[in-house]
Amino acid sequence: MKSMEQINQDLKSAIRNFYIAIPQINKEITNILRQIELKSGQVLSFEQITALSIIHSNESITINELAEEQKIFKTAASKRIKKLEECGYVQIFPTDDKRLKAVCLTLEGELLLEEATVALTHSIKQCLDCCKTEQEFEEFVEQLIYFKKLFI
Repeated sequence: MKSMEQINQDLKSAIRNFYIAIPQINKEITNILRQIELKSGQVLSFEQITALSIIHSNESITINELAEEQKIFKTAASKRIKKLEECGYVQIFPTDDKRLKAVCLTLEGELLLEEATVALTHSIKQCLDCCKTEQEFEEFVEQLIYFKKLFI
């Protein structure tokens, strides 16, 4: 059994590796997203794809709720949604509360999100080819799910 000191050292090492890995992961995601052709000629950011994913998961969501989910200011969420609306990926509509607006994905938004998800999944799967067994891969996926539960 590991001592508490060894566990702490392992955790510190993992965190240092995490610091190194996150920018690399973000760079890879950005590169993948740049390869997806957009009708506007613009490149969507990881944050915009994340917004599309959150909207998809909620079917419709207010801009305030999206800001909370993404842990950003409402003004930043509004700008993000405005750009996505201009590209035709989301539709803004009024709610019963006249002060709030809700957002849902358009068909184009659904298709773009699916395309981005397929591309990201393919790229990440290639990176995970280092997993020697199906069990290692399943353990990795379980760890990702666990991290999501911890931080979301």
